[in-house]
Amino acid sequence: MYRLIIKHIVRGVILEARSQTLTRKVRDAIVASDTSRIKAAQKPNRVFAPDQTTGDLINKIEALYKVDVKVLEPKQAGSDSSKFPTLEFNVEDTTVKIVHAKGIVAGAEGESKQETTIQQQIKDFGHSITLEIVDTQGKRHTFKDIDGFIKVTGNKKADFAFTTNQQPTVFLQHKSPIHQQMSGITKFNQEVYPEIDTFIKKVAEAVRSSPTGRLDKPMSQEITDPKLKVAAVYGIQDGTADGVQIYCIGDLGLEGEGATKQLTANKIYVYPELPEGLDTPILGATYRKDRNQYGIQNVRFGIYPTSYIKASE
Repeated sequence: MYRLIIKHIVRGVILEARSQTLTRKVRDAIVASDTSRIKAAQKPNRVFAPDQTTGDLINKIEALYKVDVKVLEPKQAGSDSSKFPTLEFNVEDTTVKIVHAKGIVAGAEGESKQETTIQQQIKDFGHSITLEIVDTQGKRHTFKDIDGFIKVTGNKKADFAFTTNQQPTVFLQHKSPIHQQMSGITKFNQEVYPEIDTFIKKVAEAVRSSPTGRLDKPMSQEITDPKLKVAAVYGIQDGTADGVQIYCIGDLGLEGEGATKQLTANKIYVYPELPEGLDTPILGATYRKDRNQYGIQNVRFGIYPTSYIKASE
C-alpha cells in the first residue's frame, strides 16, 4: 500500500511538472507570434499584452494549435487570475491555461465598483443631475432629472441604467476593451437582412469543402446595411432594457462640478451613431465545439467588433 501511495505521489509530481513545462512552451509560442505587442510575464502561465484584445489572443491560439479556446472571467471557477481573463484550451491532451494580463478594470468586480462609485456621486449631490454625454464625433447629448444608476439583471441588452424618479430611463451597454460578441444573429430575420443568409451559406460551403470537415479559421463579412449595424449595437428601441441609448467601451466615470455631470469612458457611442474603425460591427463565424447553428456543426455566428474577428484572417 505504501508503495502505491508513493507511486501515485510521484506520478502526480511528474504530471504537474510536465503541465508547467508545456504551459511555458505554449506561452513562449504565443509571445513569439507577435513579439512587438506580446511579452512574457513573470509567471509562466501569463502574457502581458496591454494593446491586444483577448479576442486577438484567442485568434492567435486557434491559429497556432487549431483548438477551441474557453474564456474564464476573473474569479470564475477555474480561473487563474482575480483581475484578468484566463484562456483555457487543450494541447497534447493536456489542459493549458494562459492569463491575458492587461492594465484595466475587468469583470464583474470592476463593474460593481463603477456602479457603486457613480451611484454614490449622484447620491452625494443631493438631488437629480443633468447627465451630459459627448459621443465620438464630439456631439453633446443631455438627459435631465437623473437621480440614480443601477445594474440591469437578466439576459438584456443593457448592463446599466440611469434612473429618473428611481425608474430606469437611460439604458447603457458597457464593454471592456477586451470584449468579443456585440450581438447574436438568430434574432434577425434573414429576409429583412439577406446579407446574413449570404454569409451563412459562405460559411456552410467553407465547412463542406474543408479537408478537416470543420471551420479552419474565423470568417467574416462586412455589413452593408446600416440598420443592421445599429440594431446589433443598440438593440430594440422600445424604452426597455432590450435596447440601449449608450454604448460604452472602457471604465465608466462621472466628472464635473455642479448639477451637470459628464459620463466618461474610453469611447462612448450614442444611438444611432455607428461605431467606426476597429469597433465597426462585422458578421463573424468562429469554430466552437459546443455550437451547432443553422445546421452547421461546431460554428458560432455573431456580430463582432472588427478588432476581434479580423485579427486571424
